[in-house]
Amino acid sequence: MARVNVLSTPTIGEALQEGRSRIGPAEARLLLRHVLSCAAVWLETHRDEQLSPGAVDNYRELVGRREAGEPVAYLLGTREFFGREFRVSPAVLIPRPETELLVEVALAKLSLLTAPQLLDLGTGSGCIAVSLALECPGATVSAVDASRTAIQLAQENAASLGARIAFLHGDWFAPLAGNQFDLIVSNPPYIAAGDGHLGTGDLRFEPATALAS
Repeated sequence: MARVNVLSTPTIGEALQEGRSRIGPAEARLLLRHVLSCAAVWLETHRDEQLSPGAVDNYRELVGRREAGEPVAYLLGTREFFGREFRVSPAVLIPRPETELLVEVALAKLSLLTAPQLLDLGTGSGCIAVSLALECPGATVSAVDASRTAIQLAQENAASLGARIAFLHGDWFAPLAGNQFDLIVSNPPYIAAGDGHLGTGDLRFEPATALAS
């Protein structure tokens, strides 16, 4: 009987080494954890375990997409913001750590108000509105975005994290019908439309309407 050569799949350690040769080590580890749905400790203590063919294919695809410049947050489908995990997609801007300062400043203002009415303009993933709603449960929070896809994603984030927010679809103040608010927050597009940075790095994959007016 003829022998059949069976090609073995790489171990976790070998897959990590392969990923690190193409992208950053931290990113390679994050993507493999995502594929295996495992904790960092488990990954480190099972380096000699072989991966299934499906896991290898999924991992290599993600590494290739990251190598081509696609943001890790979009590959994972989530991004941490203000201590919570938010779902993200190419339909919304990836939450930035520096935007947490906006939440902190807003919370300081809100602490001086009783039952404040709060508005988030251009909510995107909803990370600002949801964070404020959860950190200031006495506030009534509304959030507006011109993208229906963004509104849907923000609603899913609010539901999964337990935040009560009135989401409105429309262009800035248009759907608010003269409502008044105690505090308005926003992280609007702030890059000039012709800025060369829009064609570099992660920005290439983020929605242009969230970056430039």
